[in-house]
Amino acid sequence: MVRLFNRHHTAAFLITLVGSTALTTTAQAQSITPADPATTVQQAGNQYQIDGGNLSGDNTILFHSFDQFGLLTGEAAQFSNPAVVENIIGRVIGGDSSIIDGLLSVGGDANLYLVNPAGVLFGENAQLNLGGSFSASTATGLAFGSEVFDALGTNDFNLFSGAPTGYVFANEVASAVVNTGNLAVTAGQSLTLLGGQVINTGQLSAPNGEILVMAVPGENRVRLSQTGSLLGLELETLPETGEPPGVDFAIATIPALLTGAADLGMATDITVNPDGTVSLSGSSLQTPVEAGTALVSGQLEADNGGNIGILGEQIALVDASVDASGETGGGTVLIGGDQLGQGSVPNATTTFIDETSVVRADARDNGDGGKIVAWGTNLLRIAGQLFARGGNNGGDGGFIETSGLTLLDIRTTPDITAANGAGGLWLLDPANIRIVDGTGATNVSPTNPFEVGALTTDATLGVELIESALAEGGNIEVRTTGDTPGEGNIILEVPLDYDNADADSSLRLIAEGEIQILADITDGQATRPEIRIGPDEVPETFEVPDPNDLDLTLEANEQITVDGDISLGDGTLIIESFQGDINVTGNLITSSGDVDIQASEGSVTISTPIQTAQARLTESVEFLTSPLGGGDITIQADGAVNINNIVTSAISAGGDIFIESQTSIQVGEIDTSTLNGSEIAQLAGNVDLIADSDIVFSSIDASSATAEGGEVNIESFDGFVRGIGVLLPSSTTILTEGGNTNGNITISHNGGSTETPFIIGGGSAVNGTEGDITTGTLTLSDVVIEEPFDGGEDIGNIKILTEIAPSPPPPPPEEEPEEPDNVTDPLVDEDVRSNPLPVDVGQSGTSTVEQQFAQLEDRLTSEFNDYLQLDLDPSTETVELVNAQRQLLTIQQQTGRRPALVYAVFGLDGETDEAGNVLTIPDPSAPLELFLITAEGDPVFIALDVTRQEILTMAQRLRRQVSIPTRAGRRDTSYLRSAQQLYQWLIAPMQTHLEAQNIDTLSFVTDAGLRSLPLATLHDGENFIIQNYNIGLMPSLSLTDLTYQDISNVSALIAGTSTFVDQAALPGVPVELDAIASEWTSKVLEGSAFSVNQLKGERQQSPYGIIHLATHGEFNVGDLSKSYLYLYNERLSLDQMRTLGLNQPPVELLTLSACQTALGNRSAELGFAGFAVLAGAKTSIASLWNVSDAASAALMIEFYRQLQESQPIIKADALRQAQLAMIRGDIFVDGDQLKGLGEAQKLPVELVIEGQRDFSHPYYWAAFSLVGSPW
Repeated sequence: MVRLFNRHHTAAFLITLVGSTALTTTAQAQSITPADPATTVQQAGNQYQIDGGNLSGDNTILFHSFDQFGLLTGEAAQFSNPAVVENIIGRVIGGDSSIIDGLLSVGGDANLYLVNPAGVLFGENAQLNLGGSFSASTATGLAFGSEVFDALGTNDFNLFSGAPTGYVFANEVASAVVNTGNLAVTAGQSLTLLGGQVINTGQLSAPNGEILVMAVPGENRVRLSQTGSLLGLELETLPETGEPPGVDFAIATIPALLTGAADLGMATDITVNPDGTVSLSGSSLQTPVEAGTALVSGQLEADNGGNIGILGEQIALVDASVDASGETGGGTVLIGGDQLGQGSVPNATTTFIDETSVVRADARDNGDGGKIVAWGTNLLRIAGQLFARGGNNGGDGGFIETSGLTLLDIRTTPDITAANGAGGLWLLDPANIRIVDGTGATNVSPTNPFEVGALTTDATLGVELIESALAEGGNIEVRTTGDTPGEGNIILEVPLDYDNADADSSLRLIAEGEIQILADITDGQATRPEIRIGPDEVPETFEVPDPNDLDLTLEANEQITVDGDISLGDGTLIIESFQGDINVTGNLITSSGDVDIQASEGSVTISTPIQTAQARLTESVEFLTSPLGGGDITIQADGAVNINNIVTSAISAGGDIFIESQTSIQVGEIDTSTLNGSEIAQLAGNVDLIADSDIVFSSIDASSATAEGGEVNIESFDGFVRGIGVLLPSSTTILTEGGNTNGNITISHNGGSTETPFIIGGGSAVNGTEGDITTGTLTLSDVVIEEPFDGGEDIGNIKILTEIAPSPPPPPPEEEPEEPDNVTDPLVDEDVRSNPLPVDVGQSGTSTVEQQFAQLEDRLTSEFNDYLQLDLDPSTETVELVNAQRQLLTIQQQTGRRPALVYAVFGLDGETDEAGNVLTIPDPSAPLELFLITAEGDPVFIALDVTRQEILTMAQRLRRQVSIPTRAGRRDTSYLRSAQQLYQWLIAPMQTHLEAQNIDTLSFVTDAGLRSLPLATLHDGENFIIQNYNIGLMPSLSLTDLTYQDISNVSALIAGTSTFVDQAALPGVPVELDAIASEWTSKVLEGSAFSVNQLKGERQQSPYGIIHLATHGEFNVGDLSKSYLYLYNERLSLDQMRTLGLNQPPVELLTLSACQTALGNRSAELGFAGFAVLAGAKTSIASLWNVSDAASAALMIEFYRQLQESQPIIKADALRQAQLAMIRGDIFVDGDQLKGLGEAQKLPVELVIEGQRDFSHPYYWAAFSLVGSPW
């Protein structure tokens, strides 16, 4: 934030102000007198012709020097403009102010700069006639890059070229500039008034151009931006030496200039009061004109969407009309600073806009409203009107900021409406703020716009202004930026009752400190609409009156307290604290809007129910008080989550509930069910409860009377699960029964490792449920489950998952073997578990390294072989280390890439049977071990003092954080902490080795738990890993074919379907198939042609090198028969994949564009990471979670385009480039178009959105992983 002035400047000026009329000598008869023989002035009556001058070295600048320069009423002066001259500089060095009441003109299109350090005043008859821009200033010098033109002394004109890049004010106080005339430039040009004090009561006009009115303190330089925009200027203090000296005559103040004008018979509407203040005609204000004061009245017009800047230390707009409107879009108006007090322009200490002033940046016809910023570091007072409206025939509202860092006195609501578009944004940016009744600040003077009593620590804002803006469809953001302890707080002290039934609005409270909601936020409906429905009167359809719609965000760095009720109608509620707790004692209610609550480093405590909708029709008459659908609820916390009841039950669809804690969860009754007894009912909501420690809940109802029951997933990684209540009048604790489809129930707990059974029925005080668990298909009642249980049903299944207790460790050896002297084992480090820093050991060529590599490869290969039932030829040998490096070297020579293998494994591993079931528990305390293999150089082993449990917990957390669609929708970045921590564990220890060898492609070979990690999201603090490396996953090197083949000429078999019998539709599939087929020589199987027999037949007829399947896939817990690919009307289990014959000959690339993998499960990961081997493909690409259909199609289309264009063709590089295009926002949805892929793709109606949406969040691109050969 830029602070303008040192206070001694003002003091010096006040001394100068005394007797100011005697401090400057204004000639009784102004004239134009040259001060340089090179400049000639010819007078003919009232006309002055100015010729000659000195040219710059590049002949583009013409310099004139005058002893006096002024025009009486009716006089005119014209500057000759040689054809090559672009800028004319006229300096006045005689010590007299320039008082101009006539016409200034240029005989061409050159810009005119009038510089008089003794002051400039334009009378009421002053006008301009020139084709270029105009500047009047009291600067003591003009900057041209590193050179400075001295406005008073001797210059070498050959040193200067181009246009001025800044203004130098060398005196402690600069002279004033006053305009009471009508100054106008032509379209696209700029108009500038710069002085120590500036007053405008006349007209300034620069259509489609820029106007700058700026009061500059002395001893400063105004540096213009390289783009030439006046609003991109900077103010910097002059160095002690090196600039031209200040003037040695008296400085012209406002009173002195006005006295000089009066002496010449010129009248103004400015009155100097006895105390030195000034008053404008018709105003009772007495405005001090201290150094740095800008007083603006009259009209400032930058029509057709131009830019206007009014800058200084004290700024007052009195009866001013400031207009930067345009037919097709509003322009920009900066008053006292730029957005958030940032940017390069200097910030005002005090800014005042009186009740008769109007500031506009409207779009009149079609287009968005513009930008208005009014800023005052100590005080902002606004009684006038501010408009940034969208066009009458289309366009959104604009942006208005009204920020007083310390005090606010705002009496009117800015207008950011749009007749045929979305409302704009009103921003406030104080240090602290209280939202109160009334008008806010009261300790301000009624006559002095800059006078204020004692500064308080809190700005205040009247709640009525917020209510008014919301009612008009505006969006409001209150953002505190306090940078000292105790600052940055937002407090709502009074009820906020909004009513915006005809408009969508949002209110965002973003605090650097705390947020306290001490009163209610309600939606303006004193009584909600009621629909009475009797037992025999259930219609097929009926209308529900729309509630008000407000999106509310409470976002704080510290604690958030909500003591009042929040009721939002259809709006979304987001409550997020980054470093504090969230405590809610008020009711949280939305009619169908989503609720998202996150405490990144704190706990969440909600002592009252959360309700996003509840409506039931029964045999008795009840009231319908909500829309048809329930909103989703997401709650995430670093600490404990303690919540009362949660209800998302509704008529047509219950909302989903997702609760995650890195410690424990305790919640009351959960209801996501849909309507009982009505044909209107549809989908019940899903429930996810995920915690590192214990999970306790009362009961869960995810049932649907006529359609689909919800899915219930409860995961405790290191604790127990307890359901302590039942659904009355039944004896059921968890219910997912549906009218036609029952929901699945999955419970994962840690009872197995401690031999604590899961008891269903009977009220287990440790692990289990009070009542039954039922899906309608299965019911578990009064049963003790000691080992993992799987009901085996495809629909309505129940799974109770836990780790089996580990086998007893073998007895210790009788005596420790002796260690030979002077032998270092490169795969063991004694201190690694106690030393948090990695320990590198790099030794190749020793038998120990080769043996350890072979053992590692053999273990991983056997793990996949056993699960995938590959029946490998016994003669198949494990790849040896020397052969691994030889293969990498061959690839490096063929492709020009620099590859590396990264093994990320744990020191001790568990055992599994052939189906992937855990037989012994992997040691949770086993350390992470990294093994780096490159084509050249020694292998590098790195052991870290971080355990399996720490790594896998963080990996699961990252996977969950980036796979939630609602987080992607609001551009959530909470995943970064997990992504950066995993980068520090998995990549950073090898960074120096990777950089030393210029590695650009990383293939990861990992242990269980890391194979479903979205590797592409790992983040170094600045970039995602894929912004630096190609990334892939291998089951093992022995199971991967690294031979390189150019696939530019291979044909593709492209298949998929958009409709399924028992799966969600994929409406984007036709777009995906058509676009990919246009890139490759291909055969397309779509809809009913997408069958097992068709795939077999096509593959037998033609050895397609690429197989692309746009369909659902599931990599599930259990053996291969539990995982599927879904075709048009059939399923293909993974144990049937080999029947397709894709390995005869091997397919180069097999792609699945819409699959899902069970999180962190060993068998599911074996299926995912081993899919390429199982199918007989060298490389597979699949997704770890279900991605939105439009995003999946976008990435796949771009992937194949990159695959076709890259030379040489590298599969991993093509995937990386497609992901980077999404990160950059190059690919996006715009209405019904998918853009950024070359030719825009028309989307089906199911995927059409309002406005634009990019795919930059990892949810959209990080799920897609390359498995097998990256080449």
